[in-house]
Amino acid sequence: MIKYAKKIGLDIIVTDHHLPGDVLPMADALINPQQKDCPYPFKELAGVGVAYQLARALIQVFPPVKDLDEKELLAFVALGTIADIVPLLGENRVLVKHGLDAFLNTSNSGLQSLMKVSGLSEKEINSEHVSFWLAPRLNATGRMADAYLSLELLLTKDEKRAEEIALELNRVNSERQKLLEQTLSEAVHLVEKYIDLKNERLIVLAWPNWHPGIIGLVASKLAEKYSRPAIVIALEGDIGRGSGRSVKNVDLYKIISKCEHLLTKLGGHHHAVGLTIEKKNIKNLRKEINDILINSLKWEDLQPEIDIDSIVTIDQINMNLISEINKFVPFGEGNPRPVFALKGADVYSHPRVLKNKHLKFQITKDSVILNAIGFNQADKISLLQNKSIDIVFNLDINNWQGHESINLQIKEIGDGKILNTNNAAK
Repeated sequence: MIKYAKKIGLDIIVTDHHLPGDVLPMADALINPQQKDCPYPFKELAGVGVAYQLARALIQVFPPVKDLDEKELLAFVALGTIADIVPLLGENRVLVKHGLDAFLNTSNSGLQSLMKVSGLSEKEINSEHVSFWLAPRLNATGRMADAYLSLELLLTKDEKRAEEIALELNRVNSERQKLLEQTLSEAVHLVEKYIDLKNERLIVLAWPNWHPGIIGLVASKLAEKYSRPAIVIALEGDIGRGSGRSVKNVDLYKIISKCEHLLTKLGGHHHAVGLTIEKKNIKNLRKEINDILINSLKWEDLQPEIDIDSIVTIDQINMNLISEINKFVPFGEGNPRPVFALKGADVYSHPRVLKNKHLKFQITKDSVILNAIGFNQADKISLLQNKSIDIVFNLDINNWQGHESINLQIKEIGDGKILNTNNAAK
């Protein structure tokens, strides 16, 4: 494509934020802070951040585009940065902070309609809203069909058209969620049946007819479930399109690069990769990767762990604590929401399972009663039969019909043995 564009006389600027390969695009300018010779001080910009900084530079040199509001662009920068799951540190943190503020006053019909269909139009937008409500709907069309519809949503100035597209994105996202659940169930079955979890430190899984648009999500779920990197490949004939997700302290791109001779194409960064591979090479890829990891990755490195910021008493869990926590927003990759632990709490109410997967209950201690919810933790309901439990959680505020209450978002439940105080802040 670049070759053809150059042939017809176009000047080409390529922006990127992934780790560059050995062969670079033949563009007039290649803007990527990850290049070895790039002097740009912050290397972790998302792709949208690189494009934004280019746009700012162009605005300073050329007459500004009519009706262009540079602050309005920050809402899109925040959206793209959070969706790209880059560390919310340094420059990314600054861009997202101001971008989230810009959401509240945006005049963009697409963003307004997207927030409305997501049930967020009357709320203050935070990074979690973007991660779990807005970004999945925008990404759904690209995963399932054609991403142009999402682009049209952000470009249109027709409010009615924006509402129509937002509703369609909502429908497609629901379809994507159902397909993800089905594919993940199939993938887990295959892992349990064919993967030697006692010896293989990285999962490589391939299957025909899986939708290539959701394999990255499946890989992420598998990596979380089995506490090791996972590569999921959708086969179409003799060609496989794969997506990999890593776990803490494992540089997946570096590992896969050692097997690049087996691949047709490779791209990505430390914790996520995309690849193309011939079907005949998949077996060798699986073997070579695990042979490499036998010598470089210990089983202890793959043990799941939760970093606890502080063990608290129940009287410390109050609105003042949440107010202090919120001074550190935006939370996200690289700047996670603080994790707390409470020891020896009693289950107060009869636990309920919501939508066959979420666990809702109340805990009490020293006459204080608090609400708790464990997303996707319905399988832990039996643990709540214990008289006394330890819980690990994030803190949040639940706003229902104008009434605010503290909500514990459960990360782990145990019987008094799950807490390692050596890993908790004193």
